[in-house]
Amino acid sequence: MPIEDIFEPVSVIASFRRSPRGSVIVRPEIMNWRNRHYRIDKMGLRFPTTKGARMIHRFTFVVNDTTFELEFDAEILTWELLRMSDGNPT
Repeated sequence: MPIEDIFEPVSVIASFRRSPRGSVIVRPEIMNWRNRHYRIDKMGLRFPTTKGARMIHRFTFVVNDTTFELEFDAEILTWELLRMSDGNPT
């Protein structure tokens, strides 16, 4: 499956911890999407961005050889699944 755009709200269990520099680090642990739980096997990239004045955190992670891209809106505290791919071009 090539990259598939999803753009749907999801529920996420996440951990929050303080870094040695004092900032808060967010790490998604389990995602619930379409009544199915996805326990995150391997974290990929984690990077901050913005939507207007709002701080957004984007994450990539792998579950059973499928890559997901997830977005956390730190202002309104919502999670959205942006896209997914199994890495195969066809």
